[in-house]
Amino acid sequence: MYRLTVAFLLVMAGNLAVPAYSAAPIDPFVGAFAGEANVETGTGIQTRKVSVTIEKSGRGFSVDWTTRIPKAGGKRKTNRFKIQFIAVKRGPLYAAGMRRTMFGKLVPLDPLQGDPYMWAAIRGPTLFVYGMHVTEDGGYEFQVYERTVKGDDMTVVFKRFRDGRILKDITAHLIRE
Repeated sequence: MYRLTVAFLLVMAGNLAVPAYSAAPIDPFVGAFAGEANVETGTGIQTRKVSVTIEKSGRGFSVDWTTRIPKAGGKRKTNRFKIQFIAVKRGPLYAAGMRRTMFGKLVPLDPLQGDPYMWAAIRGPTLFVYGMHVTEDGGYEFQVYERTVKGDDMTVVFKRFRDGRILKDITAHLIRE
């Protein structure tokens, strides 16, 4: 019984010494950034306008990004996404809070229902945002956004894969506004 009590006390003391959330700081990434990406298409080089705003919130942060893609006839396609990320108890990881439960808690979406499953991690000067989609035929599509900040410059590398094949590899250079 004595050994069991000592073991319990050691485990409890260890739990008190470790912070509940050990997420990496988001501070270097906070702000609004804007710039361009030159994308090689089948018909030449296309310039896309790219912007991202990262804000602290609660136990995490939000990422709001927009890409404006020129189309034929002077039209533009605008893709805009905003996702809330919440620190988890496992390293520098953040879960995406993309919908609210009936109790108001933010939780990830369900990839088996066709929704993206998103998460983020901070490693050094880079914020990684990952997205996984389960395709209709049971395969997968995987997206990675690497946002690296150096001073007021942000380099964004976007890669999209489907079933192991790379579909897109785009690099954008942004400046803090």
